[in-house]
Amino acid sequence: ICTESEFDTHVSLGSASTHTDFIKRSIREFVGHRYDGLINITTAGTYNFSTKSDDLSFLHINGTKVVDNGGDHGPRDKVRSYIFSSPGLYPISVRAANNDAGGKIEVYWKPPDAGNRVLIPSSVIFH
Repeated sequence: ICTESEFDTHVSLGSASTHTDFIKRSIREFVGHRYDGLINITTAGTYNFSTKSDDLSFLHINGTKVVDNGGDHGPRDKVRSYIFSSPGLYPISVRAANNDAGGKIEVYWKPPDAGNRVLIPSSVIFH
């Protein structure tokens, strides 16, 4: 489908104008989506982030690639941790694209001391 470095120049971008569009979305065939915004972190510590996508997805926080779920594949999860040293607003970017046969993107987190992962709530996402 494409590498992350090729994403912005080779993928026709759609838009995510609402939290629901960004966090959980069905993706049409042969299309890409990019969301740039801010995530509000109220507690310092280690957070798990994951994307469940068909096909590629990448999640960056504060300019660091956290989740690399690249390639042409069926629905799959990739989970990685990110350490926030202090509370505050941090840049977040999600890229997702679908080649064919239906696509999806779901973005989850698990804050420190939380039970299970959940879709990132709208109350912490700003754009």
